[in-house]
Amino acid sequence: MAILEEAQWFERNEQRRDAWTTMQHALERRYLYLRRGYGVELTIQRHRPRPISPELTKTAIHKSFYHLDCAEMYGTEEEVGVAIEDASVPRDKLFITNKVTQGIDDIPEAVDQSLQKMQLDYFDLYLVHIPFFAKSEADFQHAWKSMEDIKKAGKAKSIGVSNYMRSDVGNTYYFRTPWPEHFDKDDRS
Repeated sequence: MAILEEAQWFERNEQRRDAWTTMQHALERRYLYLRRGYGVELTIQRHRPRPISPELTKTAIHKSFYHLDCAEMYGTEEEVGVAIEDASVPRDKLFITNKVTQGIDDIPEAVDQSLQKMQLDYFDLYLVHIPFFAKSEADFQHAWKSMEDIKKAGKAKSIGVSNYMRSDVGNTYYFRTPWPEHFDKDDRS
């Protein structure tokens, strides 16, 4: 699909943007999700069989999709980083969410690699993407401790979890403070 066709595809599907990321959610009472977000996973897995082009993400940013919903497992961090740089939008105008999956055993290293690939200094929101890595409560708690550490280091302004069931949340936070600033629950619980 040529760049022009990608932009036309985006225009035709702009009305469906609210299905991608519509939630408004206060994070630590300092952040408010931007109403329109652009999820790069949907672009690559549901609409197109090949990786995202930086031009398509840049078009999204220029259409005021300032919340970029990214993840390590989507394989698009470098392309999104190029798009952010090319879009020439001030960093403080963007709200960038990223999620860790493959790097769960070494979250500090995973966040460093993601930041480098995306040419960023921090994420606005960093999430543990899925709970299936854990074999015990200790695994959940170790991952959350690592998340707290990256927040303290300034690599994420807010942290949380995604696709967790109630039992996963209990295992993760039983003895932890603070609780997550963001929680995407899995409704199968």
